[in-house]
Amino acid sequence: MANRTHSITRKSKKGKKLIWGAFTLMALSLFFIFVLIFPGVSGKFGHWNHDLLLRFFGWASVLFPLWLGHLGLSRLFQPKRVEQWKGSVYYLSLLIFTSCILAFFPLGSGPSGLGGFLGHWVYQFFVQQFGAPLTFIISLSVSLLSMLLLLKLSPLEIAHALKDKIYFDLLEWKEERKKINEKKILIKKLDEKSPQERKEFIKLEPSKLSDGNGSPVKIYYPVKKEAPLLPKKTEGVAPAPKEGNEVHSDPYLNYRIPESDLLSSSTENYEINQEELIQNGTLLEKTLEQFDVNAKVIDIHPGPVITRYDITPAPGTRVQSIETLANDIALAMRARSLRVLAPVPGKAAVGIEISNAKPVSVYLKEIVSSPIFQNSSYSIPFGMGKTTEGEVYATDLCATPHLLIAGATGSGKSVSIHVLIMSILYRFKPDQIKLMLIDPKRLELSLYDGIPHLYDPSCDPADVKVITSSKDAVLSLKKLVQVMEERYKKFAQYGVRNIDGYNEKAVKETFPKVPYILVIIDELADLMVTVGKEIEDLIQRLAQMARAVGIHLALATQRPSVDVITGVIKANLPSRIAFQVLSKMDSRVILDTQGAENLLGKGDMLYLAAGAAKPIRLQGAFIAEGDVHRVVDFIRVQNCPPSYEILMQESEDNSVLESEDNKRLLIRAAKVIRDTEKVSGDLLRADREIGSRYDWALTLLKKKGLIEKPQDTNRWKIYFDRLGEFLAAVESKEE
Repeated sequence: MANRTHSITRKSKKGKKLIWGAFTLMALSLFFIFVLIFPGVSGKFGHWNHDLLLRFFGWASVLFPLWLGHLGLSRLFQPKRVEQWKGSVYYLSLLIFTSCILAFFPLGSGPSGLGGFLGHWVYQFFVQQFGAPLTFIISLSVSLLSMLLLLKLSPLEIAHALKDKIYFDLLEWKEERKKINEKKILIKKLDEKSPQERKEFIKLEPSKLSDGNGSPVKIYYPVKKEAPLLPKKTEGVAPAPKEGNEVHSDPYLNYRIPESDLLSSSTENYEINQEELIQNGTLLEKTLEQFDVNAKVIDIHPGPVITRYDITPAPGTRVQSIETLANDIALAMRARSLRVLAPVPGKAAVGIEISNAKPVSVYLKEIVSSPIFQNSSYSIPFGMGKTTEGEVYATDLCATPHLLIAGATGSGKSVSIHVLIMSILYRFKPDQIKLMLIDPKRLELSLYDGIPHLYDPSCDPADVKVITSSKDAVLSLKKLVQVMEERYKKFAQYGVRNIDGYNEKAVKETFPKVPYILVIIDELADLMVTVGKEIEDLIQRLAQMARAVGIHLALATQRPSVDVITGVIKANLPSRIAFQVLSKMDSRVILDTQGAENLLGKGDMLYLAAGAAKPIRLQGAFIAEGDVHRVVDFIRVQNCPPSYEILMQESEDNSVLESEDNKRLLIRAAKVIRDTEKVSGDLLRADREIGSRYDWALTLLKKKGLIEKPQDTNRWKIYFDRLGEFLAAVESKEE
């Protein structure tokens, strides 16, 4: 006991010395900064120090007090001595080589120039060894590198960002110059015409619109298809288990899939005016003719929000000349948005997509009731919306296999996430697919708390909720990686390659299937700001390996910049949805091509499927918040508890605590709580051994069951009996 008291006293004295030393260094830093800036009011002693610093360091003198201040702060807030020494080395190298750079510009004669005595000595040494040009390059490189390391910036990331910025800006400048030159040529040709020809009114003659061969233009009307009604006995009810599987109890045997009547339907009349379409086609031809582009409208595809006019240009007409006329065509057609699709995939035609004067919303009810969605053979169907031709469009998330959703605020990104979740709720029972929902904004996905589809491998099924904390998100994703690895081991034992093969074998050999797992992150940017490197590594690991074991990712962000959608994330998410964005740069970040900046918003999207050469345009389905509440309430009232197998639960609970670093952190935090008999983030942060890792220490204490924060309170509850037992076991092992 006496030895322990002596040890605590010695540590206390050491801590006091550390604090006094840190404050002394910071006081010296402030003193030297003052005498450098205000030598006239700092007295003889201050003036003497001012001259001494300038003579020795030259104009780089200001870095000396900054180094002292950094050293003092490091002693207070950086518990690792290695990190303190690193910072000092970076500052000293910056000071020395900055003085050397300044020595290239001497004032008067003698060594006491802009770089002081230090700069002159270093300059003379390096010039003798390498010559003046190489000395300047070396000094500048080391100074910049030291500055970047002090600011904890990666030189490689900055180089990549600068390269992308220069490349995209140069590309955009070239495109703009090309468009301006072609526009000047077109205007010159138009000026050569007589005033009468320029002022001539475009007469619309609907009856004369043809495809150039005398045949009338085809108008492709979207066909409304109704899904076949299911028999009453099985409507909305999960099928009974197959013979041979009776040994496994099914907690969702009586689970009912939501009915489509819970969703709202459109009250707008979707009518296509044939005469108006033909008039617009004639106007399009005449507008192109005004700019010496001869083309014929051959097909018209009216959709809910836009109409696509397929045209065939005359032989010798450059397709690019039509693309440069996009703004002129939009002006003549009085369209809010116009996009040129050159060429239409699989067709010898150029598509011109023009926004409708009266757009019609696409409701989710129409999508989930369609045969394309209900009768699809997709493993995980996602009813995205409708094509520009008005046909229902659905994709398979298993083929995606991971999805990136990005767009500006209000463009339809959050609605698309709700549509994705609803597509799953309208097709699957809770034991067929699990949803791991991460919502750092705490706004959108909290609606789904309480449904049995929710999944979180870091907690018990009874306590599962939508994940809102960044730290909890990291912990849950780490455990999901463990689930992935465990599934790979299990699949190898049964000699199967993927989840489909495993579940087929499960039916034959009567052992439980494993469900698909879909991870949805509503706002990736928030996670990248707080836990960027950790979350990026976990996303990369899951995206590269998790597909075969049935784990898929859907990440969304309203900030499509290179610091959020990094190269690593982008390379591992081959399928992408771009809603309306603010600039061409944002469009290129998402899709590697421009076009998303010309979208209309409110669900208008470009979808680039994995392996596709070009994105396709879709009108995303709409679902109101009231519809989401009705569907979630329908599921909740069935009182089906969340149920899923926690693979290797015991090892998972202890996996975080098995590393030596985490063990030491947990033990130290537990001792601080025992000695002070209270717990808070500030208390743990004040401890030198814990420091900036106080938040993670709280997480470890919570996972160990030593503390808990009861609901509706902001105060931690300490389990002193568990705390005492834990520390007693630790101390007995140490003895």
